[in-house]
Amino acid sequence: MEGLRLESTGSGFLATTEAPLSLGVWPYIVLGFYLVGLLSLGVISLLRSRRATSAETDYYLAGRGQGVIVTSLTIMATFFSSFAILTFPGWVYEGGIAPMLYALNLPVAAAAIYLLGNRIRRIGRKRGYITPADMVTDYYGDCPTLRIMIALTGALYVIPYVVIQIKGGGLLADGLFREIEHVSIFGWQITMEDAGVAALSLVTMIYVIIGGMRSVAWTDVMQGIILLSAMVLSGVAVIYALEGPSNFFARVSSELDGSLLTVPDPGDTNPHNVWKILTFCAFASLASIIQPAQWMRFYAARDSKTLRRAAIAFSTILPVCFIFGVFLVGLGGRVLYEPEMIDGVVHLPDGSKTDQILIHVIQDYFPEMFGTIGLVLVSLILVAVMAASMSTADSNLHAVSAIVTRDLYHPYRKKSSERE
Repeated sequence: MEGLRLESTGSGFLATTEAPLSLGVWPYIVLGFYLVGLLSLGVISLLRSRRATSAETDYYLAGRGQGVIVTSLTIMATFFSSFAILTFPGWVYEGGIAPMLYALNLPVAAAAIYLLGNRIRRIGRKRGYITPADMVTDYYGDCPTLRIMIALTGALYVIPYVVIQIKGGGLLADGLFREIEHVSIFGWQITMEDAGVAALSLVTMIYVIIGGMRSVAWTDVMQGIILLSAMVLSGVAVIYALEGPSNFFARVSSELDGSLLTVPDPGDTNPHNVWKILTFCAFASLASIIQPAQWMRFYAARDSKTLRRAAIAFSTILPVCFIFGVFLVGLGGRVLYEPEMIDGVVHLPDGSKTDQILIHVIQDYFPEMFGTIGLVLVSLILVAVMAASMSTADSNLHAVSAIVTRDLYHPYRKKSSERE
């Protein structure tokens, strides 16, 4: 098994290889169990949905009965892509503590869930809304043109997300199975990357189609737990590598340049200056929360108490995972792996990009910390990168299906049955 190197592209990632790693067959086993688990949850969701009184509401909103744990984790999993586990620690490695302020977008988003999401849920349940366009057109008059505009705007937001995440999964497959150059399917020779894209697309579509919102939410729970655990465990690995918390902070304060331990002035040209970060936190976090996939999760919550508790969980769990997890990876990684400047850009010592710092840390220290279990955990975190992408892709794919059928197809086929 070759060492995996993942290069983040913001919402997605690229996979290449470097020095050999003795992970053995564990990545294949973990990936196999992961995909089987996703499909199993889809089948269970299908069996559960047969008892539903309204097929449409059950498929798109899980019968409006999702509890606190499912609501919390599906909102979290949809909110993050591979940015959380690759790009963010890379930013900290390169720019110091300033990117930590991006974590401010989490309480802002949580406040939006608490204040806006709960009102959306309440009126959605009362009037039977399923998509964002249902609410807006009901308020402004049931204008077909307005509904189409809202639907197309939502689709334009969602479709690129889905494509990028599935593409990233294919690139991860290419990195995991580097020794396989081509795959033959019905006489067609395709690359491992294309095979990965096809396989992940097929798996995602199967459990989304057969299980709807319930399937997506349950798989988000599994993927969310994997992702959050990976973020925290990687932080623990850095603390271990630097021989404890006190030595971690002692070495960070003594070995890193002071500019890395201060926040740039508002007028600074640093890409992570305070005004840029605050602007991002104020607007991007709100946009992410009211996207179609999240909006439908508000409708799906069981009651007001559920959504309020989900908002509180969002505002506490995610900052902890960021600050005590991947933030420490970036900061401590700068001590463990002295950077190299290539063409004026910060790189890791081996010349790889900074967004690979978490992968370096887990590959180097997990086997030492946990022995054989460490190899399993390394494989699991590599799968967590896939989970971060798939949990975003499946939620948005499900939202697109609702937009197309409810907002574009149904208005012109008003007599169509729920089965149709």
